[in-house]
Amino acid sequence: MAASVIPEGLAQHAALTDPVNILLVDDQPSRLLTYRTILGDLDENLVDANSGTEALKLLMVHDFALILLDVNMPGLDGFETANLIHQHPRFEKTPIIFITAINLSDLDRMRGYRLGAFDYVMVPIIPEILRSKVISLAELYRKRRELEASVDAALSELYASAPGSRELASKARGILVFPKVVSAGFVVGGSYGEGALRKGSSSASYYRVAAGSVGLLAGAQSKAMYLFFMTQDALAKFEASDGWTAGADASVVVANVGANAAIDTATAQAPIVGFVRSTAGLMAQWKMRRRWACVGSSFPAESTRGTTPQTTAGSTDKRSNH
Repeated sequence: MAASVIPEGLAQHAALTDPVNILLVDDQPSRLLTYRTILGDLDENLVDANSGTEALKLLMVHDFALILLDVNMPGLDGFETANLIHQHPRFEKTPIIFITAINLSDLDRMRGYRLGAFDYVMVPIIPEILRSKVISLAELYRKRRELEASVDAALSELYASAPGSRELASKARGILVFPKVVSAGFVVGGSYGEGALRKGSSSASYYRVAAGSVGLLAGAQSKAMYLFFMTQDALAKFEASDGWTAGADASVVVANVGANAAIDTATAQAPIVGFVRSTAGLMAQWKMRRRWACVGSSFPAESTRGTTPQTTAGSTDKRSNH
């Protein structure tokens, strides 16, 4: 088995501006060379695997933004490899582009999509088509990586300003975090931000908030917003809904934080607890008057579903975490 080509500097925890890792899986060296010729000037980290087995070994060591996977390989074929990849929780959302030199039946195509295929590319490969798909997926991966770092930072800031929130987080079934919601305008304003739904230490879904408000806004304001789902029932209803609205579909209790940064008992017992932090610190008196809408979609596709909390005026889009 030929050795994989792993570029120098391939890192597990790359900086946000670093190239992303792209896994190229094909048993034919000439086709691997074709992929590299087409994608080489994108300045991404291109990593070769000559079999499905080798690809699985590389996935256990490195993170990849996407995978180009030959359908027709000896041993583990592309479909079997994709199935094994997406059975692992860490890789279940990794987008796969299948490469095939044979005309697949509709049943075969459906099988691939069920196994998590993002798309198919036919051989002979049209360079512009492959490049456009790879560029799109790589940029979406970068945005997700940047968002993950922002969510981590926002949670750390919350725990530092309200130490009781860390204990609350340990009991929560899920935490929806918007690291930066920006409001701007005068008389009629709007808000925008992106966030993630954390379960444990990983993100299960990604959301977008886009809210409109009417009132006097003193220039641009930036806030971090958090929803702690304290019961499985509250979380399940939120994830299953297509138009969830706090105050209508569920009540959100804004955390009442005392002078000692402790969270009162009544707040801790609520099914959904909300926090808001401004650039000036924790906003303990923030009122939930705004309408939010969360619309969801499979990441990296654009949003297709929906959700909403009631605050001072707003909306949110959910996207799942491809």
